[in-house]
Amino acid sequence: MRLGSLVAVELRKEKWLGIVWEKETMPPEREVKTISRILFPEFFPVKLLQFYNFVSKYYFVYPGEVLTLAFPGIKRMRRTIENLLGENRSAQPAKTLWSTPSAPNFAVILLTGKNEEEKMRLITQKVAKGEGCILYLFPEMISAERVFARLKEKIEGIVFYHSKRKRSELVRLWSGIKKGEYRVVIGTKQAVFLPIPALREILVEDEASSLYKEEKRHFHYQARDCALMRGRFEKIPVTLFSYTPSLESFYFCLRGRYKFYGGFRKKDVKIIIADFGEENRVLTNPLRKFLARYREGEVFYLLNQRQGFSRYIICADCGFIPRCGECGFPFFYHQKELLFSCHICQKKERVFDECPNCQGINFLFKGIGIERVERELKMSFPRLAKIVDEKKGIFLGSAFGLNRFPDDGIDLGAIISFEQLLSFPDFRTEERAWQIIQKFIGKIKKGGFLIIQTKTPRHPILSNLFNLPHFFRRLLKEREGLAFPPFFSVVTLRIYGGEELVTKKYEELRKKIAPYREEVKIFPPIKSSQRKRGRHLSTIVLKLKGGLRLYQILKKEELFGNGEEIEVDINPNTILTPTIK
Repeated sequence: MRLGSLVAVELRKEKWLGIVWEKETMPPEREVKTISRILFPEFFPVKLLQFYNFVSKYYFVYPGEVLTLAFPGIKRMRRTIENLLGENRSAQPAKTLWSTPSAPNFAVILLTGKNEEEKMRLITQKVAKGEGCILYLFPEMISAERVFARLKEKIEGIVFYHSKRKRSELVRLWSGIKKGEYRVVIGTKQAVFLPIPALREILVEDEASSLYKEEKRHFHYQARDCALMRGRFEKIPVTLFSYTPSLESFYFCLRGRYKFYGGFRKKDVKIIIADFGEENRVLTNPLRKFLARYREGEVFYLLNQRQGFSRYIICADCGFIPRCGECGFPFFYHQKELLFSCHICQKKERVFDECPNCQGINFLFKGIGIERVERELKMSFPRLAKIVDEKKGIFLGSAFGLNRFPDDGIDLGAIISFEQLLSFPDFRTEERAWQIIQKFIGKIKKGGFLIIQTKTPRHPILSNLFNLPHFFRRLLKEREGLAFPPFFSVVTLRIYGGEELVTKKYEELRKKIAPYREEVKIFPPIKSSQRKRGRHLSTIVLKLKGGLRLYQILKKEELFGNGEEIEVDINPNTILTPTIK
């Protein structure tokens, strides 16, 4: 029996599908179930199985969690699987189907400075030049759908695979991909695990996007990093597209590990830094002038990262601030719904008319929420109210909303508050703020305008908007001094339980990593406001120097040995969790 074979096993009088993962040379210590049927020999080729195995080891998850993403029908025996495999089982032998086309060995190429139209031409040329399949990954569905719609007019044999489809349709598309019926597979992060035969290149769009990180599942993989792992196992090139690269990719280019093509060119977009000064206004004079001159057909996008009307409110008479009873954090104020909302634990409360502390009725609204921007816009420019409501020419949204627009699709962009981009205290904050601004510039037409409203017009980011090497070298120096990526890898262990359990686990980990004390730093648990089934979340942070990885010094059995509920996050988007006050 070959590794990677698809088999049927009977468990509790039900038939289940399974993959032959590894072979034991020693007899089992306990009773094992007999394989009732071999459905498909070498269902996954060995090199793909090696990739899945490495991913499960690297992210401290069990093989089944990886296979669930690779194969939508892995759990239960279904008739669709018989139909899926039956018709082509003899027509296309596994060795032929999974042969690797002639292609260069593994290499990472960082490509910047290309707009959407230029990338369309590049991909069309890549498809025309060779055999095999190209996997094109996107961090989210909106831009993936737009690019798919454009490419399918130019390329035959292209498919868009994403988990939002109906299960039956997902299995049908998966079947076609598995049989090698497509030349281009476009997909969101889960598509990196698809069993694509004759895969010859992986393309990663917007490689610096934080959306490639899986946050909802227990399996916190990073799809861009998994694409690099797969490229190494399959010995194929991986091309990273980016408006501006991640700091890690920039560093690897400096070290010669990535090949760099393109440039950090200055686009013909006029940048206006609008100083708030001492004014307590939502819209500065430069932005008001452009809004007053708005003409039908133009596209304006006003970016504001904060939801609701204001970050919090304060009683002007006694200084009382409404706070969440669970978390202790100030409530966000949502004027449209007349609600106080906690963005940590999602608790909501009705807004009061009088201060519960002093019965005062005078309140101060701190922070600019998107509802406040909308109200100010409509009050100052009544003729634009209908346009804003119908979302036909003036749009309000967060950085995520930029994905709905193609490159060069916006006439005027405005960042309502630059300080909001820096409001989250994390080591990646400045890098992300820079990337949002650069992405915004990429969406604005040549000759267009970007207005950045700020209280700190001399901030290093604003002073170096078109000098990426200088700005990134400064960040690298800071990261090295503080032991952050790319010089150290970061791991967070999220433990749900009481203080005694968390302390015990922390001490166990300290003893296990003691031989690596020169290369591994471990920090005491941070108690969070978040809860799960009544148990508080605590986070233990580890930093590992250079190329050392957690799986090299700890095994899954050692980490999960006592049955604690632990989530392992390798190189998380943020190491912070809200702490209890």
